[in-house]
Amino acid sequence: MEEDVLERNAGQIAAKRLLEGVPYRDLARQFGYAPSTIHRRLSGWLRDGRFGIVDYHDTGGPRLLGYDEGLENELSRRTPLWRARVAHVVGAEAATTDRYLGNPQHPEVQEAYKAADDLHRALGQACASQVLVHQLRRGMRIGVSSGRGAAYAVDALVDHPWAGGFEGIHVASLCSGARVGSWSGRDRRSLDADENAFALAAALRVPEEQVALMGDAAEGVGTHWDFTPVNLVLAGMGCLNTSHHLLRSRARSGAIAEPLGRIEQYQAQYPELRFAAAEIAHRLFPVRDNIPPQFLEAIEESNSLVVAAPAETMRNAEVMILVAGGAQKIDALVRLVTGQTSAPVELRNLILVTDAWTAQQIVARVSRSG
Repeated sequence: MEEDVLERNAGQIAAKRLLEGVPYRDLARQFGYAPSTIHRRLSGWLRDGRFGIVDYHDTGGPRLLGYDEGLENELSRRTPLWRARVAHVVGAEAATTDRYLGNPQHPEVQEAYKAADDLHRALGQACASQVLVHQLRRGMRIGVSSGRGAAYAVDALVDHPWAGGFEGIHVASLCSGARVGSWSGRDRRSLDADENAFALAAALRVPEEQVALMGDAAEGVGTHWDFTPVNLVLAGMGCLNTSHHLLRSRARSGAIAEPLGRIEQYQAQYPELRFAAAEIAHRLFPVRDNIPPQFLEAIEESNSLVVAAPAETMRNAEVMILVAGGAQKIDALVRLVTGQTSAPVELRNLILVTDAWTAQQIVARVSRSG
């Protein structure tokens, strides 16, 4: 029986997939079952918290060790958030510290940024297998933002046994290019929304004529689609850090350079404003109280110049999946899930994919304020 063979080899299957990254197709050939069957069984074992696998000889990246339904229920119970998927991640602990607040040239600060990249790689894997594949359906229209959370979720679909076969799907980019990438530079491609949309279309085998890209306004390309309503939004959430290597170069060209330059000046003058703004699909929103009016004006001006889908496109989606976690995102996430921001999000339709440390911090802060 299926249960006998797979149960007997459960530890070996989990280790090969989680620690060695063996594709489901290879596991299927080895154990004699369909890739989807092995995926379903492994997902069930992880959901039940069966494994706590740690490879002490592997320091090359983050690892998923299962999911925390208790924290998921706490988030849904204590906030207006519709749903959450909370992953236990090891190997990215520096992303849970405040080291990112230091000088970006310092090795410890760079380690914190790299750990944030690693954390989002793990969350992308969790999103793809635990959330995204279960939201797909034939004929739907998917909007994709820029950033690590969306990019790594899309990349994790490439090997997924349930990707493909969804006829009539359309994929649309939600914002123009901004040369988005990771801090450590390990990615093989840009993490811009157009790149993410193109990669998602490839993973789902969507025909080219059913893919709408935004183009890069800085190159005079403009938009390539008319913001037709979308059913599903896949997005990440960034924090506006003008010290980031990618944003420093972006802020020096185009019409958006002037308001971003003012934001950079305010952040340099007032360190408490360094992470006072977050973004979804390049639309900025404040995440702190008592922000100077000039800072808010610069945010509004920046938003007016960004080439991106209207906020209503994201708010009106049937489902938005948001992939975000780590210490840099806490302030923004707390305000977002409690409805205290102008973020382009409808909480009743939002599924948050995050890590256990971040979920614990959100629950603690919401409990203290309540």
